[in-house]
Amino acid sequence: MGAGIEGERLQLGQRGGAPAATPAPGAARDDSPAPSGLAGLIALGVAVEGRNLGLEFLPKLEEGNLWIRATMPATISLEEGNLYVNRIRRVIAEVPEVERVVSQHGRPDDGTDAAGFFNGEFFAPLKPAEQWREGMSKDAMTGALLERLQAFDRVAKGA
Repeated sequence: MGAGIEGERLQLGQRGGAPAATPAPGAARDDSPAPSGLAGLIALGVAVEGRNLGLEFLPKLEEGNLWIRATMPATISLEEGNLYVNRIRRVIAEVPEVERVVSQHGRPDDGTDAAGFFNGEFFAPLKPAEQWREGMSKDAMTGALLERLQAFDRVAKGA
């Protein structure tokens, strides 16, 4: 049967396994740089390739819409917040590339955010790019719109 404690039966995988496993710990303690270098190369390869893992399933998210969120002072009243939301909506609607503007003032209907009257959200679908002004890009349009919305920055700072 095999050596062991008196009366103990060794399993099939235990019989004669110790001599075969003896060289492995010795090789792991070897001072040559090969095992460490190989492990380093494997780790580097995993890190480089892991960055892109799964990206082939994710398309670039560009739906042709703008979603703008305005945060006003937490102490703003419903009436005053509504005045600002209406003014911001008019500024966004003045951009020729914007098809229409839909706004929501206050807490979202789905309960995903604990916002109050200080929250304003604006959905602005854009016209097809063929109908935009000549030479206009989304980055340029967004930059120009942000500049115009800076007039409301004092609202966000509570001034």
